[in-house]
Amino acid sequence: MRHAVDTSGVIPSLLKKRPTGPGWVCKKKGHLITTQHLVLRAPKVDDREAVRAIFDDEVVYWQGFPDELELLDLEAERLAKGGLRRRPFGEWWLMCDRASGEVVGTISAVDVDNVYTRCHVGLWLKDGWRGRGLGGEALAGVISVFSHLGFETAVAGTRTDNEKAIKLFTKFGFRRTTTKPHTLPNGYVVPSVWLELEIPKSSKPHCELR
Repeated sequence: MRHAVDTSGVIPSLLKKRPTGPGWVCKKKGHLITTQHLVLRAPKVDDREAVRAIFDDEVVYWQGFPDELELLDLEAERLAKGGLRRRPFGEWWLMCDRASGEVVGTISAVDVDNVYTRCHVGLWLKDGWRGRGLGGEALAGVISVFSHLGFETAVAGTRTDNEKAIKLFTKFGFRRTTTKPHTLPNGYVVPSVWLELEIPKSSKPHCELR
């Protein structure tokens, strides 16, 4: 069943101009979300190589991943085997080009410290696909399902020098809340900015996956 998306106050006007608009379908393994140029779907085990191809030097730097090849291989395998977690809730999507089906990035929403009404959002795009507005499309689609999942607040964090990410999240209504040191997966401690979005409530019932 396809649900209408409430874009008021959250989705930028450029996304309202699509002929059909974004939409989503609730499935057992997660949500299938469609935008103008992307399909966001749950990962599969055989997506490991496609996920691994996303981890170029830029993604490794901004995400603070260990740069050992073996560890990056294991991280790609973990994400490919991930997907939906019901409690504590979390969901990962692969961003796929609608025309070719190529995996061009990932986006996720996972609970914060087992608080099921609060989620942390993160996204990465593959080299060659950045700068096309795809991150905004994916973020708009994911935001559209938050209230149906029972989330009331979304947070995002990034390094203070990641101006592109900060600009993207603030464009979608995220407001800066704090700046503080943060320890990355590789052990480095970097100054980071945290942003927060109050999610508009929906009159529709929560998603069946909840």
